[in-house]
Amino acid sequence: MALLQLQLSQSTICVLGLNRQQQLTKIWDKIILDQQSFVPREVRGTVGESEIVFENNQLGGFAARQIRKVCEQSSPVDIIRRQLEGRKILAIGYGQGWDSGTKQNQYANWLPDVTDAGLQTHWLDVSGEACKLAKKQVSESWAQIYTTKTALCPPPPVVMQGDLRSVLLDPSSVDLDLDQVEVFYLCRTLFALSERGARVALQIMGTCLSDDKDTEKNKRVILINPLKGDNPHRLMQKSINLSKKMILCNLCLGADRKLKVTYDYHWYFGRRYTAMTIQAE
Repeated sequence: MALLQLQLSQSTICVLGLNRQQQLTKIWDKIILDQQSFVPREVRGTVGESEIVFENNQLGGFAARQIRKVCEQSSPVDIIRRQLEGRKILAIGYGQGWDSGTKQNQYANWLPDVTDAGLQTHWLDVSGEACKLAKKQVSESWAQIYTTKTALCPPPPVVMQGDLRSVLLDPSSVDLDLDQVEVFYLCRTLFALSERGARVALQIMGTCLSDDKDTEKNKRVILINPLKGDNPHRLMQKSINLSKKMILCNLCLGADRKLKVTYDYHWYFGRRYTAMTIQAE
């Protein structure tokens, strides 16, 4: 597949250079290995391990419910269609595995649900440490789901390493076909990007919701983030103005048609997280 080029602010967006990708890998490897790194800055260093585990497990369970809602809407025809067409859920940002879909977090064990819904799971993370953790946890959970391999056993999950922007612009670099992705799932991932990087990702995912790519309106984008407007008194990243308006404007720009959204909310260490499930109207 040819590299996808995106026009943003009258400039051509390209994949990140190798040096920058390696820098991101080192940065996120360090973050993944620090248990406090996923704790909001205003309470970092003041909460214990048990509270960190509890809050992250609860957020992971909340995130899993958004995926299960999509799975529960699946008809037998949907399941067969997905299996025949090789449809996938692309989950971006494995991180420390709190919302991994595995038995690591009993509240977020959504891997069996998406598999039963006919979707193959693909995980993407820029961190080598996160990918190492993902391969271990996902393979162990998969082995428990399918104790015996048969001809009817669905394709196993795939773990891919790469930065989000570069992979979305050049999915062939990780042997991925974006046309086969029926569900995009990002929990806390957009919030970790620069505003420019988030806009690029949203517009490309929006393109996958366009009439040309999603004629039957089957595809979904699930985003879970703390939004600035919902958390005015919290220390938020200054580099990104992540809001419902910003998210929807960029998705619609890529889709070039109307989209509809369902919302859900969760409190995490005093921050309100918003889940948005977006599809073509």
